[in-house]
Amino acid sequence: MAQQTQPEYRAPAVADAGRRSRRVREKRPTKVTVEHVGGQYTVSVRGQVDRPTVTEFSGTVRGLVAVGVPELTVDLAGCWEGARLLTVLTRTRRALIDRGGRLTLVGLVLPEYLPALREAPLEEVFLVYDAMRHIPTPRTGSAADDEVSRPVVVTGE
Repeated sequence: MAQQTQPEYRAPAVADAGRRSRRVREKRPTKVTVEHVGGQYTVSVRGQVDRPTVTEFSGTVRGLVAVGVPELTVDLAGCWEGARLLTVLTRTRRALIDRGGRLTLVGLVLPEYLPALREAPLEEVFLVYDAMRHIPTPRTGSAADDEVSRPVVVTGE
């Protein structure tokens, strides 16, 4: 059996005075990770959400839905500008609901999403609303507050 070897790495060529140099693409650190514990999948997003992150996130969640993952949790606690993911999250939620599944968002910071929600389709507004109503409210210490969880109230300007 013939042994296969990987091609040798060559450094990019230095540009001559009259030629253009090749653009060297640096490897980006992974911003989207998947954790699988038991039957639960959690997709976490870290850092600034830019176009490549949206593409990476979209491919990850589409793949999980395609292989039949029924319930998916998305953790947005470690990212900023996460409102850029609303369209992908809405499509993912719809695909999971169509298959009898569920999407859960955690780590949502509401002030970051308010400007995006002013012009968002209604389905994206409800996605954020559903995520926000599952966030526990701060306790004041009274016995009545310990028994009843109040919904999060969002006020506009």
